Amino acid sequence: MRHLQILLFLMLPCGSVLFGQAPLKSELREAVFQLPTTLDPHAALMPDWNRFWMQVYEAPLSCTLKDGKLTVAPLLLASMPSVSADGLTYTLTFRGNIRFHDDPCFADGKGRRLTASDFSAVLRRHIDPSFGSPFFGAYLAGRLKGANDARAKAEADGLMDETLPIAGISILSDTQIRLSFEGPFPQFTALLSMPWLALIPKEAWLRYGSAISERMVGTGPYLLNRSESNDRQLVFAANKKYRGGGDAVPRNSGIRFSLLTELSHHEQRFESGEIQMLDLWANNRAKYLTGLGRVRRKVRPRRTRCVRSINAQLQYVAFNVRDRFLGKRKVRQALSLALDRKAYNREFYSNTAILANHMVPPSLSSDATGDVAEWKYGKVDIKRAKELLREAGHENGAGLPEFLLDINYTGEEADRQVAFFQKQWARIGIRLQPRTQDFATFVGRIRDGVTQITVNGWFADYPDPENFYLMLASGAAPVPGVAVDSPNIGFFSNPRYDRLYGELCRLPFGKKRDEVGRSLIAIAQEECPWIFLVHPVRETLVSRGVKGFAFRSNYAASLAGVTAPAESGGGR
Repeated sequence: MRHLQILLFLMLPCGSVLFGQAPLKSELREAVFQLPTTLDPHAALMPDWNRFWMQVYEAPLSCTLKDGKLTVAPLLLASMPSVSADGLTYTLTFRGNIRFHDDPCFADGKGRRLTASDFSAVLRRHIDPSFGSPFFGAYLAGRLKGANDARAKAEADGLMDETLPIAGISILSDTQIRLSFEGPFPQFTALLSMPWLALIPKEAWLRYGSAISERMVGTGPYLLNRSESNDRQLVFAANKKYRGGGDAVPRNSGIRFSLLTELSHHEQRFESGEIQMLDLWANNRAKYLTGLGRVRRKVRPRRTRCVRSINAQLQYVAFNVRDRFLGKRKVRQALSLALDRKAYNREFYSNTAILANHMVPPSLSSDATGDVAEWKYGKVDIKRAKELLREAGHENGAGLPEFLLDINYTGEEADRQVAFFQKQWARIGIRLQPRTQDFATFVGRIRDGVTQITVNGWFADYPDPENFYLMLASGAAPVPGVAVDSPNIGFFSNPRYDRLYGELCRLPFGKKRDEVGRSLIAIAQEECPWIFLVHPVRETLVSRGVKGFAFRSNYAASLAGVTAPAESGGGR
């Protein structure tokens, strides 16, 4: 779960087919605003970097879109995990025909067959304190049986004993492993689709050590082309042995991610036909789309289409409930009623986003959360907002300070955000003192608990609505001086919410879990610790000839099934 700060753009330059030549497989070309600082998916939590890691590495499960909802399916596993009735054990059965890429780390240079022991090694790597995994504390500590004891012994000995049994890890056969947890851990199913649990052979990190951050040895559809990759681009070549070859081999000869920093350059290349994909934003959407969302006739290349993707994302306003004034529920409700969210959608998303009635994005919502009643404090009602302020003892804003409004970036867009909120809340006598800053400063102020009102974005780490319910649990509040990404940035605390959230975390997916989720939403809707703004929808222009591209998702970043128009085989 990340506060959204960096937006990355993807593009695909196209080739041209020349007369009289047989077409060749084309190379997918994308432009991004940031390249990863590490190629080791076990070492960092950055959803935007999944697109790089997931070309080479694969996790036990994959995430796909089905009927508008994100869902997980077997990838390295032969079937979905078998979970015990009490939710305490997971049995994973890996496919028996998966092989690692050929690499010098293997004795004969040939990639060996993947086994259940490889997944055990991945878990042990995260437990090993010398590795410094950012995921141990979040997902394994206190959950996987024996993990805490194994880590404590490794810290005391100064070395991880690879022969030491760990109670929660049992290898049943070459292809089967059983994991035991201290308590039910239903979100582990979604976590099995994440890159931090991708399979990397132990031979690779033993041979290359810290240099594994610059090398990639996995099981995926592409191989890292180290000779062409540098600090300006990452280049991948198709793995011709993927899944034994044949139809499973990627549809392209490779992928080239180039580092570019100017959106205007993307637009120019798209319009000239060099680039095949272009993400749209509020400041350039009208240039390419009509008010109804149709591609304008004059857009080049011709026959361009627009693909819309609902991401697992929420844009929201958070109130610090520890503040003596914002701690009053009626003040928060008044601020919510005075804010025109439709105007916000129009101003900053060109009416493309989905108004949020609660915290869970539509792509993660179950049928039950999708039926939640419309948020009554999400409708503009200035009269009622003023009444609530009066009931709270602050008629027309009397006695209230100029609230600090923190924005986690600077520049023209930040200034527009400030102006919008100032104008909206001035209608009920609320004044704001803006503070725009770099992201690191913003996070530091949150940890110190000195913010009052903040504008935030959140993208879930893994495809489970629990990732959003977590954000209002009191245990997820920041701790001063502790460098952990704590999502409850407003320090909301509600005993009933905490109890229900704890119950949800122990429940398997189903009717009961959905009922608890509805109760959590009802509390958040009434207490108004946040103003739910919108769930952004990403719009992407796609040129004619690009096939296999259906949606963008940080959870489904493999490009093996996407192809650009074939390149020519030579001269005329």
